[in-house]
Amino acid sequence: MEMNLPSSNLHNMKKFFFAALVLCLAFGACQKSGEDDNDQPPTKTEILTSGSWRISGYEVDTLGDGTFEIDVYSLVFEDCDKDDFLVFKTSGDLDFDEGPSKCEDSDPQVYTLSWRLLDSDTKLEIEGDPYDIMELSNSTLKLVYMDQGAYGERITMVKR
Repeated sequence: MEMNLPSSNLHNMKKFFFAALVLCLAFGACQKSGEDDNDQPPTKTEILTSGSWRISGYEVDTLGDGTFEIDVYSLVFEDCDKDDFLVFKTSGDLDFDEGPSKCEDSDPQVYTLSWRLLDSDTKLEIEGDPYDIMELSNSTLKLVYMDQGAYGERITMVKR
């Protein structure tokens, strides 16, 4: 049995398939473009402000010679200090939160400080003190502050 479709139905089917092909190509191009945008690495501001940070190491250089000889985190930090965390906000505020266990009940739960990136995002200034950013990833932040010949500190933080 031979089936003859009217030419108007054939014409409509061709238009439908052409429109579907155009939509598929356009959708694919949009997806490709969106994927390219996601390939951009996050900025340092985005990394800092994407979560909260907990101090996991704090060392002091008492002579300012670049040798960090005192591990303050192990020697001085109590458990109530070790659960504190910091939240960098895009507004330039830095919330220092005492965490679940406060060392002094009368202390405020949150202290607000200021922060900003300097020198092409190679330094992190906290309350006017410039720290060199030694490492910044989605999980780790390492900072060093040096007052040559006098004092230095190295702080390591991990994302919570």
